[in-house]
Amino acid sequence: MIIDSGYSYVQSDYLDKDEYYSSLSKLPESADLVIVDVLYPKFSEECKNTLAFFRKMRSLGRFVVAIDVLDHNSVSKNTDEPLLDLIVHPYVSLIATNRSSAGKNLLAGAQYAILPPEYAQMIRRPHRKHANHVLVLSGGSDRDAFTLKILEALENFEPTLDISVIIGPLFSDKLIHQIEDALDSSTNRIKLHNAPENLLSQMLSCDMAISASGLTKYELAATGTPALIFSIDLVHAEINRPFSEKKTAIDIGVGISRDLVASETRKLLSDIELRKQISRSGQELIDGLGTQRLINEIKKVLFC
Repeated sequence: MIIDSGYSYVQSDYLDKDEYYSSLSKLPESADLVIVDVLYPKFSEECKNTLAFFRKMRSLGRFVVAIDVLDHNSVSKNTDEPLLDLIVHPYVSLIATNRSSAGKNLLAGAQYAILPPEYAQMIRRPHRKHANHVLVLSGGSDRDAFTLKILEALENFEPTLDISVIIGPLFSDKLIHQIEDALDSSTNRIKLHNAPENLLSQMLSCDMAISASGLTKYELAATGTPALIFSIDLVHAEINRPFSEKKTAIDIGVGISRDLVASETRKLLSDIELRKQISRSGQELIDGLGTQRLINEIKKVLFC
């Protein structure tokens, strides 16, 4: 896809290997634009020397952009050196400035949330009075087996539930087998979806979701999907707090409390007005046009 679009690219198993930097120097010409996605899940593992990496990126292009993260791996938190022309924090966060010491400019806020084009300006979703379809999303790996705990919490509902479970691409074989065993013994009707490329259809077909507080919450908001959101640790809980304060989801804290999941699920399924309110708040906050806004901002600088 990249080649077909007329672009050059470099592929490497590790971002700071010597052969990777050597291959970068063989690109045909200096780029007008270099975009580095720090959101890439393995960036912090593969890039051991972030400062050296971004110094190299600085030498490759006329305009350098980093899509940053908010945790301890943040580029803007870890260097005062002005290596970037633009840093993007495409999240609901407490950041309110338009400047960063690591970059000349900072774009921050939900209006820059980066989503696939099919999430743009979605229509208001209908809400069923008798709701019973729950979507379960526990991230890409679910190392703490939150999916199993959620399925246990959703047992013994009356009426029984239709549950769609997203199996992440990094779920262990052991966890998948445990989920399959839970499916066989459940009183609910459970369907597994193995690492789908897109979650749009699953979101639009459910009545509510129970989800980890990663970037998926922006897709849930854009689709107007009422959701319970949990965090995998205290760091993610703090990052998620500004999002939940917008009333775009119900924050159920760190980890999974089976009793809390059961009670909050019953409450949300039975209260159509609450589901409508969460749905409306989500779509008012995230309109799916963040990617285009970001492109427009970059074009302003490139072509001014």
